[in-house]
Amino acid sequence: MKFRSFKWIFLSLFILYSLSLFLWGDSGLNAMKKQLNIEKELHRNLSVLVSTNEKLNKQLDSYRYDPETIIIQARELGYIQEGEKMLFVKGISDSSHVQKPGNVILPQTPSESGEKIIRAFFFISMILTAAFSLLRTLKGTLNHKH
Repeated sequence: MKFRSFKWIFLSLFILYSLSLFLWGDSGLNAMKKQLNIEKELHRNLSVLVSTNEKLNKQLDSYRYDPETIIIQARELGYIQEGEKMLFVKGISDSSHVQKPGNVILPQTPSESGEKIIRAFFFISMILTAAFSLLRTLKGTLNHKH
C-alpha cells in the first residue's frame, strides 16, 4: 500500500517535470520558437546584405570603368583640380554614402528573458507537490496503524 502511493507521487512528479521541460526547457517549444525567430531575423539580414553587396559591386564597377565617377567621388572627398575653388557650407552633411549592412543578433541567455523565473516556479511547485503528497501519504499510513 505504501509503495503504491509513492509510485503515483513520483510518477506525477515525473510527468509534471517532463511537461515543464517539453514546454520551457533548453530544447522545448519555447526555445524552438525563439530559434525560429532568430532564423527569420538572420534571413532578413542576409537579404539586406545581398542587396548591399550588389550595390557595392555596381559602385565598384563604376569606379573601374567610368572616369567621371572617380572625379565625382574625389570631389566629395575634398579633392579639386587646379584652378578650382571649393566652398563649404556649415550645417549640411551628406551621409548618403554610409552603408548599414544589417543588425547584429546576440544570443539570449535564460537570465535575460525571464526563463529562470518560469523554471524556478516549476521547480518550487514540484517540490511543494512532492512535500504535500509525502505528508498526505505519511498521514494516511499513520492513521491506518492506529
